[in-house]
Amino acid sequence: MVSRRFIEFNKEFIIGEIGATTGAPVFGYITSLFTRAANIISGGAVVGSLLGGAVFYLSLRWYHTMRARSVSRKDFVLDLIHITPMAIVFSLIVSYPTLFFLSRYLQGYHSAVFSVVVSQFAAFSSFLIVINIYRYFLSKITGRIL
Repeated sequence: MVSRRFIEFNKEFIIGEIGATTGAPVFGYITSLFTRAANIISGGAVVGSLLGGAVFYLSLRWYHTMRARSVSRKDFVLDLIHITPMAIVFSLIVSYPTLFFLSRYLQGYHSAVFSVVVSQFAAFSSFLIVINIYRYFLSKITGRIL
């Protein structure tokens, strides 16, 4: 049986991904109002993606944490200390390479949009699998449940 905390943990990352998907075009557009330089606009999209993802993820994480139990700010920060570095590492070694190599491969057979959408789904799914394996081992080794 799947626990409520497992569902909430994954929902937080899914909502964070929605925030990243929302923030990237918004910041890209806002940046394009000030410059036509492609590098700066792309940088704005990356910043928007990071900020959107962080705000959406943290908002839902805070809500779930406060609703489930009365937790101190210290415990909330400790949860973030356990999850944030590993989320970054797993993004760099699992998610981004999956997105890059799979989309490059699929473009030989399908349109660019199809390739990117399928690759994004595969990359995020692989990230969720790895982050949940980390969560499982963290709870078994340290007793900390994220």
